[in-house]
Formats: sequence, structure tokens, C-alpha cells
Amino acid sequence: MIAQRRTVTIRDPNNIALRKLLLAALLAAAAALAASLPGITSLPVTDRDEARFVQASRQMMETGDYVRIMLQDKPRHKKPAGAYWLQSASVKLLSPHNLNAIWAYRVPSTISVCLAVLLLFWFSTSFFGSHAGLAGALILGTSLIVAVEARLAKADAPLLACVMMAQAVIGLAYVRSCRSPETRNPVSTWPLFWLACAAGTLIKGPVLPAVVTLTILALAVADRKLAWLRLIRPYWGACLYTGAVFPWLIAVQRATGGAFLRDGFFGDILPKLLRVQESHGGFPGYYCLTSFAAFWPWSLFSLPALGLLIARRTEPPIRFLLAWLCPAWILLEFVPTKLPHYTLVLYPALAAAIGVLLSMATKPRAQLSLTSGFSKTGCARAVLWLAATLLLAAGSGYAPFFFGIANYAAYAASATALVCCLAACVICWLAKEPLPGVSGAAIVFYCAVFAFLLPNLDQLWLSRKIHESLPALPGGTTVYAAGYTEPSLIFLLAGKIKFISAARAAAVLETKQPVALLVDDKTKYSLAFSKTGAARQPLSVIHGYNYSRNEWKQLSIYAPGNHAASN
Repeated sequence: MIAQRRTVTIRDPNNIALRKLLLAALLAAAAALAASLPGITSLPVTDRDEARFVQASRQMMETGDYVRIMLQDKPRHKKPAGAYWLQSASVKLLSPHNLNAIWAYRVPSTISVCLAVLLLFWFSTSFFGSHAGLAGALILGTSLIVAVEARLAKADAPLLACVMMAQAVIGLAYVRSCRSPETRNPVSTWPLFWLACAAGTLIKGPVLPAVVTLTILALAVADRKLAWLRLIRPYWGACLYTGAVFPWLIAVQRATGGAFLRDGFFGDILPKLLRVQESHGGFPGYYCLTSFAAFWPWSLFSLPALGLLIARRTEPPIRFLLAWLCPAWILLEFVPTKLPHYTLVLYPALAAAIGVLLSMATKPRAQLSLTSGFSKTGCARAVLWLAATLLLAAGSGYAPFFFGIANYAAYAASATALVCCLAACVICWLAKEPLPGVSGAAIVFYCAVFAFLLPNLDQLWLSRKIHESLPALPGGTTVYAAGYTEPSLIFLLAGKIKFISAARAAAVLETKQPVALLVDDKTKYSLAFSKTGAARQPLSVIHGYNYSRNEWKQLSIYAPGNHAASN
């Protein structure tokens, strides 16, 4: 008998660890996509910021002018051109023959969220281990504010990815310097920091540089040193940043006669810092309170995570997270103009901290459970989180009845969303490991709400209803609107709409050109007493809810020749 040879395969532990890391990164990215993609095609264009962004991007493609930013015939000097470039490139690549495909404008936001999640996984895994890295990435990708921004074609999601990249690189440099004070070799990723700063500046102006500067200043105050900044090559980096940002900045200043920076600073940035702008105000503590809804479902663990950061503040990675999170958050609390997404760029630090908390081998269960003892802090945290959860559940459950629809898909989605909110409560109450169950409940909730509930609430989408009522009009018809000025209608009508005053409405009906006139009830009432409007009947009457102004609207569409005398 000849003995058969047996080959023994020795599996490389390094390869096994690498595979596990790749699988964990893929899991985090898949969870982020599952939370972000549903509804990206079915959700109508939203007012007002998204509609303004996509319309300006469309005009860039139509005119071929990628320097100036225009909304119809008016310059838009509030944000740089970076987000518009991303949207234009996405549409040209994915939907070049249909510029009305809103999903193509949203793809950069969805990709940016996935990139931010992967960068957070890399950052947290480097300092806290793979379990904490995966937990932090899942938490960021399945939080409510991130899921919302991933579906909106604006600048906030791309900015989040840029901030995450910049902070990850300087975090790496800072921790390396603390662990090896004598090192002078720059981190290999230092160009990524400066490119991220340049991209962030081109996307949303000074926001990213402000966050990075506050982080560095906080670390300088804590450590009384800044020598570690040499690891990101500040001199070469400044040249790289300048070369990336200044060509467009000089071009737009020349094209607008210097108006872009002047209007952007004095017309947008400075007013927000000095006073409440566009009725978006709030009290100090506004973001702490609204974060229970904005960072749902993970806001339940925010205060314990903050306590963990403070308790372990002597550790360099933890100190970096504190420097990232606290100074900018405190500053935003005292800025008069407030919107929930202004703190979006700070949530990765909070997600990383919660990830560390949930991955601890011996974590204090009393701090993590929904029933966290009888301390005042624990009770207040649980009550606020429950209030936010029940508010989401009540809103989802009541929405079909509030809008009076008869759509079974909306009712099914409403019931599913309600069950998901209740499931999140039960899991946080009973589960020893809340991460998988709560993540799954959140993903199903987003799918139900954004893919099925909201798109089927017809009364909520006035511009869509108006657009669907207009195709019967002759080709080349110019649409005029008085009393309804939402930018979503500009996008849906490809910019072929003019907003006029109520006083001009009657004159529009006198023209012999193919026109359509859209008026609200107030304008319709004054039109009824005019010579040209006295005998006219509307082509159609549209009823719906204008969520931008928090009011119900009844709108009528008129055209020359639709006289009551023809009855």
C-alpha cells in the first residue's frame, strides 16, 4: 500500500484578518445603501434647497456655463459650484437625454454618504478596532439625518464625505504624533487632506475649513503644541489647496464682476451669523434637543457616549473626537440661524464614540438600556428619545389620514413604519446587543417612508400635481404663476415658468400668445373682478399642502379663451 500524501494548507492570519475587514467594510457600505437608496427615484423633487440646486445644475448643462451659477435669470451666489458640477456630471453620465430625472441628480449624495461611511470605518478601525469601526459605520449610515441627506440633491452629503476624509487624515497625524513624538515623516495620506479641504471649499465654502480649524485649535489648547501639523505638509498642502480652489474662484469673480464673494459673504454667510435668516431660528440647546430626532435611532446612546469620551479624554484618539465634536457644536448652538443639518458634519465623531461604547467587552448595561436606572440624566435621555421615536411613529401613522388619501400602498407603508418604530423601542428595552436589530428596524423604516409612504401622499406634492395638469396645453405654452413660487415647479417645467404679481395676472389673460396662468385663491378672487377675468372658468383646480409655508393651497389654472360664456 502506498500512503497517500496529504497536503496541509496553512492559512495566513493576516489574509484572514484582511478578508474580515473587507467583509465588514462591505457590510457597512451595504447597510448605508439599503438605508439611502429606497425612494431615490420615486420621491419627487423637494422644496426648496434641492429644487434650487437641481435647476441651477440643469441650467449649467443647458448653457454650457460651468463658472456662473444661475437660477432662471437670477445669479445664485450662496454656494460655490462644486455640488452643481457633481450633479451635472452625474446626469450627463446616467441620464443625458432626460434632464428631468431627479434620481440622477441625487446619485452624488448617495455615493457621498457611502464614502463617508467607509471612511469612518477606516478611521475607527485604525484606532478602536474592527468591531468599533463596523459599529460606528453602521450607526452613521443608518441615522435619520444621513438617510435624508443621501436622498437629496444638495451640497450637504458631499460635504460630509469631504469632512470625513479631512478629519480622518489629521486624526491619523495627530495620534501618530502623540504616540511617537519624535516622528517627522509625514503621513502618506497628507495629499488627501488638502484635496478634501479644496473639494469641501468648492462644495460649501468655509464650512469644512472652519470645522478643521476648530478641531486643531481645540487640540492646541488641550496639548499646548502644534508641532504635529508638520505631518500633513502645511506648506506643500497650501500650494495644492490654492491650485485646486483659486482657478474657479478667480474665474467666477471675473465673470460676476466681483459679486460672487461679496454677495456670498454679505448676503448669505454674515446674515446667518448675526441674525435669524428666513425664519430658521432657535434657542441655545436647539441642536442638542433636535438631535434626538435627527440622529435617531442612535441618539439614545449619545449622552453615554459623550460621557465615555470625557472619561477617556487622555487617550489621543478619544481626545481628537472630543476636539472634533464639542467646539463646533457649541459654536453652532449660539449662531442665530439654525437648521438640523448644520450639525451633520459633526455626527461622524458622535457615531464613532457610540461605536466604541457599543463594542466594549464589559459595557455598563445600565447606561445603554432604555431603562437606564432612575438618575435624572438617564430618565431625561430615555424620555426625549421615546418622544422622538413616538413622534416619528405618530407622523408616519397619521400622514395618510391627515392628507385624506385612499392609497393602500401608503397605508401599508404607514403601518410598517409604525411597527419599525415600536420594534426599535422593544429592542433597545430588551436586547443585549441592540446594533443589529435597531439597524434593521431603521433600514426598513426608511424604505417604507421614503419609497412608499411619502411618494404616495399626493396632497403633499403640489408642484407635481400642477405639472401633471399642464401637458394638455398646446406646445410652446408659457406658464405664469401668481401666489405660488416654489422652485420645484421651475425644475418640473424645465425653467419655462415666470412668477408674476397678482396685479399682472389679468393682463396675462389678455395676450393672444399660448399661455397658462396659475393663481392661488387670493389672486383668483381679485381676478374675478377684473374685466378680463370676470367670465373665465379655470381649466383645472388643484388642492394640496404647501409644506414649505405650512399652509393648504387651492390653485387654479387659466388659459385665454376658457370663458364661462361658452356654457
